[in-house]
Amino acid sequence: MFPGKLGPKDGAKLAYFVLAFSVLWTTVAFLTSGRDYLALQKALKGGNVDIVEGRVENFVSTPDKSERFTVCGAAFSYSDYLVTAGFNNTSSHGGPIREGIWVRIAYLGNSIARLEVAKGSVDQNTTCHPPSRRTSR
Repeated sequence: MFPGKLGPKDGAKLAYFVLAFSVLWTTVAFLTSGRDYLALQKALKGGNVDIVEGRVENFVSTPDKSERFTVCGAAFSYSDYLVTAGFNNTSSHGGPIREGIWVRIAYLGNSIARLEVAKGSVDQNTTCHPPSRRTSR
């Protein structure tokens, strides 16, 4: 097999190995992300998430990489390029998060289970609502 030349049987073995590895990798990735998604949805429906409401502050976006921000002291970060069960759509790819907008976020750990963005303007004197555990809506 080595050095230098692959015979017809060696090429077939390599092709089968690559195919098997690809199927295994895809299956593991699908099952892992699916399990995480179902757990996050169950927590959201069961009211086992924290909810914070307020203005987006300290917004930092690294184009084509990641974003981070805080809402009423609760910190969030995400990336388009990490497989996650929660929200991960950066503004460089059309996501809604911007500095100063009013949001309500239901989250578990660092996973955003539900993101609500206020339509229209919110009075500048409106105070934020710190993180709290609430029952499902």
